[in-house]
Amino acid sequence: MNFRIATIGISICFILMSCSTAQLKGSWKDTEKIEKIKKVLVVGVAIRKNRRQIFETTLATKLKDYGVAAIPSFTIFPKEDMNDLATTEYLKQNKIDSVIVVKVLNSKALQRRVEEATLHTTRSQPVGVPYYRRFNGWFADYSYWTTTVATYDTGYVLSNLEANLYQQDNKNMVWTSYAEVNASDDDVAGVKDLAKVLVKQLKKDGLI
Repeated sequence: MNFRIATIGISICFILMSCSTAQLKGSWKDTEKIEKIKKVLVVGVAIRKNRRQIFETTLATKLKDYGVAAIPSFTIFPKEDMNDLATTEYLKQNKIDSVIVVKVLNSKALQRRVEEATLHTTRSQPVGVPYYRRFNGWFADYSYWTTTVATYDTGYVLSNLEANLYQQDNKNMVWTSYAEVNASDDDVAGVKDLAKVLVKQLKKDGLI
């Protein structure tokens, strides 16, 4: 058996401006060898321990919603113990039919300038119902409102991620997806967004 875990650092990415930001850019599956996932080991290759745990737990939880027995790898192997021999034995003993590995391909920090306009009043509203207010004159209407504009810069990260699924004694990659994520530094929200996109594609491709 050949089960290799890439050592590329991952920054599981997150929301920008409280919006959904993960987008699937491409997906491929081996139509001849692919099988339904019954029991899967979830592996997130992460720089920081807490991000690996958050991602693996979130993805495993979403997979369980579809009846898949999903195991976060951090609950079995600390990062320093994740090696070919140890994982091979564990997969055999626990009859795990699939392994999904998610890692970052590239990531870059960006800046975005944001402008927010605020409309507010500086004095009492012109009197009268709309019909009678028309006799207050144009300047009363003009001077009732003012607008202020706030400008600030916000930082975010643009990352490209790859998710690979291995089956057939974990020798063969049978499915892969490529996702792009815009992110601010919000671990939990971003992980949920990415996991949702991946699970949706797994369902679409008939794996769950």
